[in-house]
Order: sequence, then C-alpha cells, then structure tokens
Amino acid sequence: MRNRHLAILGLSCLGVVLILALSATAAAAAGGRVLTDVRKGTYRGDAAPFDPLAPLVPLAPPAPAVGNGIDYNGGPVMHGTVHVYYIWYGNWSSNTGPTVLQDWARHIGGSPYFNINTTYTDSTNAAVSNSVTFGGAVNDAYSQGTSLSDAKILTIVSSAINSHALPLDAQGVYFVLTSADVAETSGFCSIYCGWHTYDTISGVNVKYAFVGNSDRCPSACQGIPGNQPNGNSGADGMASIMAHELDETVTDPLLNAWFDASGNENGDKCSYNYGVTYTTANGAKANLRLGSRDYLLQRNWINAGGGSCQVGFNPGLAFYSITPCRLIDTRNPQGPAGGPALQAGATRTFALAGQCGIPASARSLSVNLTVTQPAAAGYLSLFPADQSIPVASVINFSAGQIRSNNATLPLSGEGSGSLAVTDSSAGTVHFILDVNGYYQ
Repeated sequence: MRNRHLAILGLSCLGVVLILALSATAAAAAGGRVLTDVRKGTYRGDAAPFDPLAPLVPLAPPAPAVGNGIDYNGGPVMHGTVHVYYIWYGNWSSNTGPTVLQDWARHIGGSPYFNINTTYTDSTNAAVSNSVTFGGAVNDAYSQGTSLSDAKILTIVSSAINSHALPLDAQGVYFVLTSADVAETSGFCSIYCGWHTYDTISGVNVKYAFVGNSDRCPSACQGIPGNQPNGNSGADGMASIMAHELDETVTDPLLNAWFDASGNENGDKCSYNYGVTYTTANGAKANLRLGSRDYLLQRNWINAGGGSCQVGFNPGLAFYSITPCRLIDTRNPQGPAGGPALQAGATRTFALAGQCGIPASARSLSVNLTVTQPAAAGYLSLFPADQSIPVASVINFSAGQIRSNNATLPLSGEGSGSLAVTDSSAGTVHFILDVNGYYQ
C-alpha cells in the first residue's frame, strides 16, 4: 500500500508501503489475510467467492469493461531493465535463502508473471518493460542491530551504496532482506510483511524495499504457514512478498502513479491471492515455475479487461469481461451442462463455446469453480479436452465439504471450447462453474 495509509495506522515514515493493512472487506475479497493494527491475521484461503446454492445466473452477452479497477494518478513508472539488488541483513550463514531468492531475481524478468506489469503505462503511454536482472548482493552483519526502524533501513541502503558495495543505480530496486532474528519496529509481523519507498542518495532517486523474514511470523507473513516448495519456508514466504513489492515499485515508484480509490497498488489488490496451485515434488504448494524452481507467489492485478488478479499475462491474448454467468451445474437435471454428478475416477467433457457469450475463438476462461456434496475426499483436474490430464489439481476437497476457487482455464483449440473435468476421488461430487471473462 501507499504512504497515504500511514496516518490512518498511526505511523510516521513517509512513503512506507504497507502490504497487509487491508480493510477486512478488501482482504476477504482478495482471499487473503486480515491484519488490522496489531491483531494477528486470519487466513481466508477457503472463503467461497460464490454461494454454491445460489440460483442460476441468466445468460448474458459480453459486456464492455468499465475501467480496470485501478487508476492512473499522473506519476512515472519504471521503464527499461530493472536491476534488483539484495542486502542480506543479519545472519544468513548456513541458510539456503540466498540461493532460492537470487534464483527468483534471475528468472522473474521475462516471465508471464512479471509481464502483467507491462499493462501499466505513464502519461506518454510508455509501458513498464518485462525485463529484470539480478544486479548483485552484499552482506550486512547487524550494522544497525537487531531492532530496525524505518530510518535504519534507509541507513542500511545508503551505507551499501556509499561504501560502493552496491552501485548507485536509478534503475535499481534495493531489497533489505532480514534474517528471522531481526525485528522492524514500525509494524513488521503486526501490520505489514514488507514495504517499498524511495529517497535521494547522492543526488539520485533510489527505490528500495524492506522484506522481513517470514519465519519470524509464519501465521502472518506466509501464505500457507510452513509451505516450502524450495525447502526453506522463510525464503519461500519472502518470495511472494518480494514479488508484491517489486510489482508495486515498477508501477508506482514515486507513490503517485498507479493505485485505486482506496490507495491500494496493484500488489495490494491481490494480497495472498494465489489462484490455482499444484503440489510440488516435496509435497508443498506452488502456482508457477521460474527457472528450475517452483514458487507460491501472490497474483498481480492486470490493468486490462476490467482488471483481475492473474498469475501471468500473454500479450498475444486480449481479455474480455462478461457478466458473471453460470456455465455448468451438475445439480441440475441431466444435460450437457447439468447432471449427473461427476463420477469417481471418471472424466467428463463440457463444450462451452457459444455458452454465456463465449466465442469459438476463446482460448481460456476466467472462472470461479465450486464443489459441493462430495462423497469422498479427493480433487478435480480441469484441462483442455484435446490434451492429456495434467499432474496438478485445480481444487481439493474432503468428504461433505463445500469448496470454491478461482482460476484461468485453457480450452481446447479446435473450436468447441471444450473443457475436461476429472474426478480423482473415490466418490461422486457436484461441480459448478461460473465464468466472468475470456481470453482470445
């Protein structure tokens, strides 16, 4: 979040970006955590965005998007290649975190994930570039102690630059990354997990961020406490917060460019919203792969097609929003988009082109899916009907549980817009699918 929230929260550091001081309503909508003042967050990852017992929504033609849910306020964005620098503060010896997070920095540029930021432009209509490099790192062994203020964070960054340990770079974003024994006294773990801002150092405008070690407060700063797709829960949790702060820095570097009417930047609008996840080889959850590693990164707000939280953006596809419409409900009488319930171990195919205003040219759908009345624990896999069943699940459930998730689902490419659904459980389950937009 931007610095305008500081007065509300009683903080005084100009420019701090508080990523977890969401209102309860906004956080619930994002499927994330609610941290207000110094209260612990409540995980809302299982909150159902749609009532599975709600009546059918009438079919509706595509509706033009009215705005994208985020506003341009006149300031600059970052153009060209962004250089990410790390300051490893505290004790990182015998810790795999530096390797995990340096790999993140080396591969996030050029990815579909970071490409979402290219939907943000400045007053000349010049867009953020999908280009990030890792510029280097330096260690700082507690030069400012184990209890840091916002002012001390700036001192740490300034010292690294003025000592020439790191270059003075107007295209840089300097991350102060702390070990788990280090506190940030303005609200780390109670109000925020990270922030970004800027200052002038030796006449150059420098963008920098603080991201604390999520192992210090897993219940507050890790999307799934203890989750570690790379075997390091602290670094794996930090990767998502770092993505949040990097997204916000490039689209709102001086805190006067892109944010909504509530002051939420693009990262704030999707805090702790991960979308579809898959299970990694070590049993952890992830939602994308960068290089050779899996990460669970919060989604980012795409500034197109009415706006939405996405894990990636394909510039070759345009997004078209439609009035939310029910595509499939297996609780209904038997039919192509109705009953019966999904059967244990079986795959069912649904042809969706022509329904709810979805054209035959649609390549993927933005949807909310719900399962209800499952007879046994299991999961559903959803995939294009002309492809093989994937390893990853889209939604998991227990017997008798009602669960919902949102996702972007690719369709078959031969014109029928078909989606295959496999019930990988030992019993039947009812399945409901609501669409809110498509890509073509």
